[in-house]
Amino acid sequence: MDNMGIALFRKIGLEKTNNFNYSESTNAFIGNGYTSLAGNTYLNEIRLIEGLLVKEDVGQGYARTFINGIRIFNLKTKELLCEKSYHCQFYSQYFIKLEVRTMLNDLLISAAQKDGILLNESEISEQIDKLVNTAFSTDQRQMLLQQSRKYLNS
Repeated sequence: MDNMGIALFRKIGLEKTNNFNYSESTNAFIGNGYTSLAGNTYLNEIRLIEGLLVKEDVGQGYARTFINGIRIFNLKTKELLCEKSYHCQFYSQYFIKLEVRTMLNDLLISAAQKDGILLNESEISEQIDKLVNTAFSTDQRQMLLQQSRKYLNS
């Protein structure tokens, strides 16, 4: 990972950024994992979406890979926007995309309701779908470069 990438990850509190490497097979940055006494390996995957960082807590057991949690951070403010934990949920990229869409959609609708703003929920959902699909289909190294340029200078 280049220095801009390291600086961006550090900006949101991922201090041990040297431990993240890009994985082509997952199109994500993978953190060094650890193995428990039970033989399960736990690691983090990082993905960037426009202005956001998605941190996936992943567990690899004997026969299956599980998603243990998803956290979404604002890149500019470093604020944790939302999080969700799972128990015995099989990992799949399809599931991650679906959950991230749902989490962002719920976050925006909740914020709008709190502020008394009326939203067209189908338009919001469409825009979120577009952002998530773009992020998952774009090489995350490119996303890291783009997001570093936007959010490190602010």
